[in-house]
Amino acid sequence: MSGLDKMKERIQQDADNQAAELLRLATQKAEAAVDEAGEAARRWQITAAEQLGQELADYQSRALSARELRHRRAVLEAKQEVITNLIEKICTHLRQAKTEEYFSMLEKMFQTYVHGEKGRMYLSEKDLARVPEDFEGRIAAAARKKGGEITLMKTPGSIPDGFLLEYDGIEENCTFEALVDANRNRLADRINTLLWRDKNAG
Repeated sequence: MSGLDKMKERIQQDADNQAAELLRLATQKAEAAVDEAGEAARRWQITAAEQLGQELADYQSRALSARELRHRRAVLEAKQEVITNLIEKICTHLRQAKTEEYFSMLEKMFQTYVHGEKGRMYLSEKDLARVPEDFEGRIAAAARKKGGEITLMKTPGSIPDGFLLEYDGIEENCTFEALVDANRNRLADRINTLLWRDKNAG
């Protein structure tokens, strides 16, 4: 096994060791998850900033050789591969959540994206068939708090998970894939910071 392969394997192993914790954070109730993840992100950012500052000071004290540049590029590519794999694991975990947990997540997501006007919600065919009895009432109450009104449509939307919101003929895509894509840079930054912290701690 080459030195680069060993390095990539080590990064992958380090990331896998953190995957369970990331998945736990991703599925906690929204308020607790946001508070805890935000605080964790702030701690990671502070730690990463300190470590990066030291690395930059060391970096500036010498000229990088072509070999060092290739090494840094290889590390970056390996980290990007790990980040992509972890994000896919998070999406898979969300899709496979049990019904109660799944619809609790949808409710929290809805509270974030609901508008203060009259609109419609579309679920996937699979989710529409298993929607809890009180879900429609819960989202209606959340909409009223924002000064709006929501109707859970009985016809499914062409989506695999999550939901679609429609206001005045304009659709808002709130599927897991769309939300992850919209927050991909933020998620990647958190995972990358976690990898830096673990690498320097070891």
